[in-house]
Formats: sequence, C-alpha cells, structure tokens
Amino acid sequence: MYELFPLSVAQTVRSKQGIKKIFFSQQDGDDFIVQWLNQLFKEAEQVNADNQYITEACTIDTTIPYSMEVPIVGFNSSRFDISLIISQMQCKDWTISNYIGSASTAKQVIVHHKKLNLKVKFVDMLTYLQPMELKQAAKDFGDGYDDRKGLFPYEAFNTDNVNEVLSKSEPFTMEDFNSSLKKTKISEKDYQIYLEDAKRFKNRWDYLQFYNEQDTYIMIKPLMTLISLQFKYKIDMFSFMSMAACSNAIKYAKAYEDFNINGIYPNFDDNSQKFYLTENYWQSKVKGYLSQDKHKKRDTTNNVQDNDFDYFKQLFKVSNCSICGCKFTFDNKPTLDRIDNSKGHSKDNVLPCCLYCNCFCSDKDKNIGKLFIQLRKYCMIRCLPTNLTDIDVYHLIRKWITGGLSNVMHRVNRSGIDFIKRLYYNKEAKKVTVLTTDHRITHVVGVDFNSLYPSVMSSEPHKFIKYTGGKMYMCGSQTGKIMGDNDHSKQTILRIINSNKRFTQEGRLFIAEVKGHIQEDYLNDFINFPPILRNYEFTTDERTIGSYMFNHMKDNKIKT
Repeated sequence: MYELFPLSVAQTVRSKQGIKKIFFSQQDGDDFIVQWLNQLFKEAEQVNADNQYITEACTIDTTIPYSMEVPIVGFNSSRFDISLIISQMQCKDWTISNYIGSASTAKQVIVHHKKLNLKVKFVDMLTYLQPMELKQAAKDFGDGYDDRKGLFPYEAFNTDNVNEVLSKSEPFTMEDFNSSLKKTKISEKDYQIYLEDAKRFKNRWDYLQFYNEQDTYIMIKPLMTLISLQFKYKIDMFSFMSMAACSNAIKYAKAYEDFNINGIYPNFDDNSQKFYLTENYWQSKVKGYLSQDKHKKRDTTNNVQDNDFDYFKQLFKVSNCSICGCKFTFDNKPTLDRIDNSKGHSKDNVLPCCLYCNCFCSDKDKNIGKLFIQLRKYCMIRCLPTNLTDIDVYHLIRKWITGGLSNVMHRVNRSGIDFIKRLYYNKEAKKVTVLTTDHRITHVVGVDFNSLYPSVMSSEPHKFIKYTGGKMYMCGSQTGKIMGDNDHSKQTILRIINSNKRFTQEGRLFIAEVKGHIQEDYLNDFINFPPILRNYEFTTDERTIGSYMFNHMKDNKIKT
C-alpha cells in the first residue's frame, strides 16, 4: 500500500505586477508547506490590494469596501492535493473558516489569516469544467498545450532516497519513467524530449521545479478565458461552486440584462382612474403624518399643514412616484416620503411616493429599497420568478412536486389490428374491468413531456402548447389566493375556471387543489376521463416485476 507525502509545491501568481512563479520543496526544510502558505498570503495581500476600488485621484476608495476571498486555483486538486496540505491550514496565524465537501473531496476550503484579516479560497479548476486532463484544458481554453512541458518519474524514488535521487545531475533512465500505478511506459520520442530538457538543468531538483511551475503556469490562460466567459454576463465565476451554478446565473443575467434601476415599470394591472387630491383625503394625511412624527419624537414645527392643499394637489397631478416612477391612480395613491428620515414631514423634506414604495423603503437605505422595488416590478412585467411569501401557497405547490417511485406500464398498440379498450365499473362486483370495443386503433399519438422542458426554460414556442400562445412559462409570482371556504369564494373560483378568456393571453394561470367525489351510480360517466386517478391493483411479486424493482421496493418499505 502506498502512502503519499508532499514533495514540492509550485504556484503561479497573476497580479497587476505581472506573472510570478513560486516554488518550495523538501530542500527548503520539513516545514516547506508552511513557508509556501506564508508566501501565498503575502501574494494574496497584493492581489487583494489590486482589486480595491480606486478613486479618480488613484487612491483606495474607502466608501466602497472590498473584502473578497482571493481564489487559489488548483487542477484536479480537490482530492489528493488538498489532503496533503490541509493539516497545515490550521495554526496560530491562520485557520480554516469554511470547508465544503466530504472527508475525501474538498469542493472549497476557505482559510482565514488572523493577523492580516485576509481570506483565501482553495478551489479546483475542474469545478468549472467537464472532467478532462490539464493538457486538454490548455488546448481547449488556452493557447494550446506545450508538449515540451516535460514528464516526471514520481515512482523513481521514495521517502528514504528522495534527496539522493533528485540531487543527481545525470538524467533519469528510461526505465525510471515506467509507472506501476498507471501501468504505462514512456515512449522513445517522449524520452528524447526529456533528455533535451534535462540538459538545461543542474540537477533533478531543478528539473522538478521547472516541471511543477509549468503545470501551474499553463493554467493561467484557460482560467482567464473561463473568467472572461462568465464576466461577459457580469458574473464572478468564483462566487459559484459548479459549472451548473454558473450556467444558472447566466440564465438570470440574460433575463435581467436590460433591467434599469431608473427605468419606468408601471403597474400593469392598474387601469384605474388618475388620482386627484381631495381636501378630506389631504386633511387625514396631515393628521396621520403629525401623529407619526410625534410618536417618533421628530420635530413637527414645520410639518405640512391643511393650507398646503393646493400645493400638493398640483404636485400629485404633475408628478410620479419618486422611487419607481409610476403614475398615481386611485388604486395607487400617493404618500409623502421623507428625504431625511431623521426629520419630520416638512414641505421641504418630502417627495411624492407610492404607498407600497414608501412602506417598503421605510427607514431603509433609499437606493437598496429602490433596487428591490424596481426588481419586483420588472419581474412582474417580464413574468420572471419571484420568492413566495405565503407559506400556505408554498406547501400547496411543494407537495405536488415531490418525486417518488414510478410505475411504468407499457402497452403495444398496432394500427388497424388492435381494438380500442374502455374501462367499465361493475357496481355489484365493485371492480373495474376492461372492455374491448368494436373500434380498431388507426392512429397513435404520443407526447413526450420532456420535449417541453426547453420551452419552459427559454419560452421558445412549441406547437404542443396550445393555450398560452405556444409558450410554456415558468411560475412568476403569486398574485392571489382563494380558499373556497364559503359560497362567495367558490363563485369567484368558478368564474376564473369558466372564464371565456381562460385560454387566451388575458386568462389567469392558476393551481387548483380539488377534492373530488363521484357518486357510484355515475362512475361510468367519468371513468374514462383522463384526470381521474384510479386505484389499480398490480402484481408486484419478484417474478413479475424483476428482482431489482422488487428489492428496491422492499428497501424503501413499499408494500410488495
């Protein structure tokens, strides 16, 4: 059994100062990994400084704090490489602040330097690629792979003779490159390339350094290509932990690519009359603002008064919401939003604002509040998904998307040969039987619902989707909930279901939970209706369904 020990470590740093190669090995002492980590943090400190926001005066902009983990990227490093150095990631100067992965595979390791207050993040480049070798990654995403990078015979020595073997000046023999682990041998051509390379180095240690540094250096170009591919969509690749997560982020980046925080996104469902201010409404608002400011112990000396009616009537007439830009209607009435939240509702400290925007922003940062409000409206107009805020609606949707064991029945239908079958309920026997009709099958139509998935993700038209303009939409946001627990709500539900506009662009999309019951005398009128769920009896012994499914059912405590 082999036991692995670290022999050397190499690193290539890309910063504003250029490219820098770093190498440590057992020649530097038994603590060479710690020495390397010390140097790594120094380099990370420089990279972190390079990434700070800079003012026009070329000084660090302290108003925009930047504190991101500096990525340390390996290649196929999540298993063996990390396992060889992870014990050195805990000491008096630094500690592991976050570990994601299993005992054998580290997807992400964040190490925090206590004195520098700096974090570095160890990730594997293969997280963002399909499984491949480094030379293939360099070829596909870089400037190509340099076959003269070299080869190194790691099995030509062990922990007992490593210094003796690597201190020699003569080249390795051809037999040294034979690998018992990989069951491979070096070709004559590759060995001759190695011999030419070996002439450039004083000893085998120097050749090892060249070999290790080249391994990290050729990662630079592929990495920059991957980073650029993501950054084109304003996505920081290292903020995600997989290629799938990056792809998902790109999907949303495309969905929001023309979003503008200062854009006008009207309330598309508000067709009510334009708002005009009445004296009674204004007087009630004045009293409300006065009471609110007194409760918060704000100065009310210059608060708005009843005699400001004409001024604000004209202001509301010509203005839109100062946050979202929407017009004021009787369904979207104006309020006064304080500019300085520490002061009261004085004439010079208020702007007209929608009630929703005012309540949502409250005492929050105005820019953050505006961003959330504008995103919400943008999502509603574009039918983009938003978070559910009703726990009952969440449970209604969630319980119907739970997967489970699937029973698949196969039936052969032959055109012009097989007869159409019908189901019949025998009231006396309390059983459903299959009746063969006099009609033969002439056509078979099969719809594979998997073929509709691309339409869900892209809203590309599909001819199978008849009722929403040929497109299948993802759920956007909840617009309402009707419980159906009284006559009025039941009538409302029926109006939605039976609406003439249901299968048009103006129709409402809904999820209905229905508890159905059909009297026994009428079962045969509905039994062949597809949505009716029936209790079938299946033979599920091992001989019928096979040992795999039989054992699967037993393991999952499903009745057999």
